[in-house]
Amino acid sequence: MFRIKPCVVSFRRIIHVAIYGLAILLFPNCSANELLKTHCQNCHSGLSPKGGFEITSLGTHPTAATHELWRTCLEYVDAGEMPPPKSSKLSPADREKLVQFLRQNLEQHPIAFDHKLPPRRLNNRELLNSVSDILQIEDPGTHRPAAGLLGDTLHHGFDTHGDTLGMSEYHLDQYVNVFRRIVEATLLTGDQPKSKRVVVSSDDLRLTESGNRARAERANRTNRSIEILDMRKHVYFANFEEVPASGRYRLRIRAAGIDRTIYDWQETGHYPGDPIRLRVHMGDRTRDFDLKDEEETVLELNEWLAAGTRIKLSYPTDALRLKGNGNFKFQYRIAHDYLQKHNRVLYDRVVREEVPRAKTRSTVPGHWVHWTGYWQGPRPRLFGAEIEGPFYESWPPARHRRLIGSAPKIENAESILIPIAERAWRRAPQAGELDRITRLVQTRASEIGTVQAFREGVIAILVSPSFLLLGHDDLNDQDRYAARLSSLFSATIPSADLRQRISAGELEE
Repeated sequence: MFRIKPCVVSFRRIIHVAIYGLAILLFPNCSANELLKTHCQNCHSGLSPKGGFEITSLGTHPTAATHELWRTCLEYVDAGEMPPPKSSKLSPADREKLVQFLRQNLEQHPIAFDHKLPPRRLNNRELLNSVSDILQIEDPGTHRPAAGLLGDTLHHGFDTHGDTLGMSEYHLDQYVNVFRRIVEATLLTGDQPKSKRVVVSSDDLRLTESGNRARAERANRTNRSIEILDMRKHVYFANFEEVPASGRYRLRIRAAGIDRTIYDWQETGHYPGDPIRLRVHMGDRTRDFDLKDEEETVLELNEWLAAGTRIKLSYPTDALRLKGNGNFKFQYRIAHDYLQKHNRVLYDRVVREEVPRAKTRSTVPGHWVHWTGYWQGPRPRLFGAEIEGPFYESWPPARHRRLIGSAPKIENAESILIPIAERAWRRAPQAGELDRITRLVQTRASEIGTVQAFREGVIAILVSPSFLLLGHDDLNDQDRYAARLSSLFSATIPSADLRQRISAGELEE
């Protein structure tokens, strides 16, 4: 019996032929068709196409569903990333043909896009800036109220990508905690705290340690001063651990810049014209001061500090990192080299009397460990400080009165909360929208007191979606434009002036 021998053809070959035939129907342009077949078909077809992209998904021309795919293909081909240069022999001329084919199709089939961006969560930067402007204060507070917030995930380095800024129950819990700490430092209760004066002597100036085990203090200390050598260390006040009550404080710090020009700048990295600076840390708020060379100066600050604020001092510099791996300890080797060259008598005495008695490296005179007490690089010298406060221009303070008045009444809760809600929600509240928050304030007032109840009302406004989501659907076109514009340029809520100008037609999209 006559039989026909079966022909075995691979499934992949069948798919390739089918894709090629479909490509002819989809892309009648012969030149583009051949280029797609030769340089794209093998990788972007079959059951497992590379990158999850199949040529056939482009369709015959760009549509609303495929326009982004066509645009992405154009970007990759035009940039020379696809087809991959290492595995493709696509010539520059052919690449240009393929680019023109993709670009012409995009131009011939324009898509009308809805430019209204979907709402997204405020990132931490926008959140804290906005809360400060809503409450009309200089910053969220020196007590680091946002220290527990989750860091924002970045998208190609940006913290404004909506799909990347997720929202969870943990976020909401932390927002409540953050808002409560900020509001409690703004709306104050009880009697006015009494002012006190604390004198911080040089003995009370202590250096922080970054290691896990106790070490001897690495700081040049005398009976009336202490010096910050390592720029990574901080000095704190042992007899003033934290600010006892929110209010305005006066700080006086006595300091000087020492030995700015003794060592060659190429050794220390500290340029001859650069001053020695001292940085005052008050939570996340910092103030920098240029110190006078070899002359004690009184640095004065007048700051509103929140209860719980810790004050620290540091030496802000990018210098003193050129030795070894950048660890400050290698700076001490400069003292060895300098004395060996410029003060041979002292150098010989250290080598003869101190090095042999050292616990470590007693046979290596050049090791940095022997010269810690002789280093003369540029550094700040601290003599002491005074802290006095809290002070108030009135009680309750102005920031308290700006929000809810001197003696807020529960029956006026809605009228008091409306301006706060309008700033937070970036629009005027609708009729009845504040009813639940108003009832919350009225209900809680009998339990916890009037000011505490208003605190709860302000927190309720801040945790609402109308504040936490940028571009919320409840905004009209003008308010949405104001919110986007302010977020772009200032990362905060729109000012009343900006909203008014947009409403008047002075600023248009």
